[in-house]
Amino acid sequence: MAEKKRDDIGSTGSEAGTGKPWHAKVWITQPASGGAPARFDFPEQTTGAVSNPKTGICFSGGGTRSSTACLGQLRALSARDLLADVGYLSCVSGGSWAATAFTYNPSGTDEELLGPVVQPQDLTFEQLRSDEPSVMGTFGRTALSSGFDRGKALWEQSFEKDLLWYEVVGEFFFAPLGLFDPITGSKATEPKPQAYFAFDDANVKDIKGRNPALSGERFFTVRQAARGVSPRPFLIANATMMGPQGLTNLPSLYVGLEMTPLYCGAPGIFELKYPTSSPHVSEIVHLGGGFLETFAFGTAAPSQLPGRCRGPVTDDGACCVDLAPPQRHFGMVEASAMASAFYAQLLASYLNDTDFTMRRDLWPISSTAIPGGQQPLPTQQDYFIGDGGLLENFGIVSLLLRGVERIAVFVNTSTVLDTKYDGKTAPTASQIDTVISQLFGQALADGSNPYPLDHVFEHDAGSADGGSYDGFAEVVQGLVAAKNREQAGPGEWAGVVSANTLRTRANPSWALPGGRNVDVLWIYLDRVKEWESQLPTTADPDPAHSWGQPWTLQKYIEYGNGLGSDNTFGIHYEPVPYFPTYSLAYENDDVLPDFRLTPFQVNLMANLTWWVVDRNAEKLKKWFAG
Repeated sequence: MAEKKRDDIGSTGSEAGTGKPWHAKVWITQPASGGAPARFDFPEQTTGAVSNPKTGICFSGGGTRSSTACLGQLRALSARDLLADVGYLSCVSGGSWAATAFTYNPSGTDEELLGPVVQPQDLTFEQLRSDEPSVMGTFGRTALSSGFDRGKALWEQSFEKDLLWYEVVGEFFFAPLGLFDPITGSKATEPKPQAYFAFDDANVKDIKGRNPALSGERFFTVRQAARGVSPRPFLIANATMMGPQGLTNLPSLYVGLEMTPLYCGAPGIFELKYPTSSPHVSEIVHLGGGFLETFAFGTAAPSQLPGRCRGPVTDDGACCVDLAPPQRHFGMVEASAMASAFYAQLLASYLNDTDFTMRRDLWPISSTAIPGGQQPLPTQQDYFIGDGGLLENFGIVSLLLRGVERIAVFVNTSTVLDTKYDGKTAPTASQIDTVISQLFGQALADGSNPYPLDHVFEHDAGSADGGSYDGFAEVVQGLVAAKNREQAGPGEWAGVVSANTLRTRANPSWALPGGRNVDVLWIYLDRVKEWESQLPTTADPDPAHSWGQPWTLQKYIEYGNGLGSDNTFGIHYEPVPYFPTYSLAYENDDVLPDFRLTPFQVNLMANLTWWVVDRNAEKLKKWFAG
């Protein structure tokens, strides 16, 4: 089969071949000058698209473990009306499946989407083994063993390799919500055309007013608050721009990609030097420098500099540029697939074939210049797009760039917090989630730096009152103290939670300025003694699930973590091995590749993560209010 041209993929026929260019908005970063830092334009902050730009939530990566933890966390955030106080929702990898589905779910109530509230003491084994009575409750169970089987079948019929993961994500996470139209039949070699996505009806009207060729196209918009439906924070899905095809992709040259309902891109201006086969000769690639409207993401570079936008004058600070329309839509499913593209990269690595890596044409917004400027036109590159967790697995940097002052980070990790660790020495990878240490520039005990570009908080510096400051140790000690509590006392956070005021550190890899204080609330996925003490003490009525023994939920959790007085060999027993810090893969020892969780595992973890947020609801409301 001849290689298909990329601009022949997924055409709807409506805008393709018309010859009429799209008129799309761009927001251009003003470069640093005369000692003044670069100025970023975030249009949601000037148009009212974000309700409270000073507050935000991060959902970390972590595959089906993270999406399951997010299920319970969103259940509580919605039920306790906490999202009305949150401006941003930034997400990575598995967290993006939950966050994107929640943001764009077109119908039904939040309870139907997320499941009902059940107190831990009211849980039954029958409930835990039943299918979660919610749409998103299926996420952890259907992913991704059958998804890889589906991908293999598509590949065998010559389906485009770099779109396999996109099709799998759409079919298994978004089709149940009516947000994706999966292909059918045995002869398909490309995805079906999908809807675009935007912020709201006014945003869609503006886009179509400037682009009549899109008048008949579908756009999904952010779900609006209503009875039984909580407000949706402004969504940022984070991926990684790894490098152009044909050049050596180096982790030191990775750049973050932000995808939102209004725009996509990177605010920083980057000049990247890639090695070539010639000694001492580099190929220079420019990237970032602002944002392009989301519907136009993936277009070829413009042939003219931007100018004033046609149509009504808006106050969002945008210029406009004419672009040749691509013949493949960019929709929310592709954005979520990019943010979680670890699985595509895993397949590419396993088969030693980079064609399985997701790709898009990218060009630097910064090179388009300010209208009237004399800068050269940009050139596009066929860029590999990777999982956001390759660069920063929490999504916190996107919020720091926007000046968010209070950030709640849900660390949905597989790393059990070591209660003997105090943060004053370099940690091992098994003592605390390595992303936390890397945010402070703290190398691991073996000298490695898994996230070398992520030093965004001051680690060890003098405080304003002349004392000492060790941000990393404060975070670690706060989390350890919380984990050791039997029960949260008055004024204390329940669960493994710590609130810290941290100082940002200038980081050129992210174009992040330093010297700003930020309040960060770390909500760490781990065992919680107070929640476990509230679980029912009845034994499992079906001993076939408990090695013939009358085990309670507490005993399942103990044995799942390799503990128990008679667990001589430290075996991590089913049905909840490693609870709640489930493995990213092989959790249930199935055949590779399997990332599936059982209903029991999904339901029990979602109850824990719901409980932690619900138990802290009043404190959270006050904390977000400052």
